[in-house]
Amino acid sequence: MAADVGDHLAVWDGTSAEPSQRIPMPAMVNDLALSTDGTLIAATDAGLRVVSV
Repeated sequence: MAADVGDHLAVWDGTSAEPSQRIPMPAMVNDLALSTDGTLIAATDAGLRVVSV
């Protein structure tokens, strides 16, 4: 699971209430997509960012 949290993207692995990763983002995220195998997140803000998780 992932969510825009102000200046970063928070990523949870589902086993904890705390995010497993915090990915800095320069702007608020508009759209999120998770790959079917759960290894990549694509996020759009002022551009497209793809992050390995």
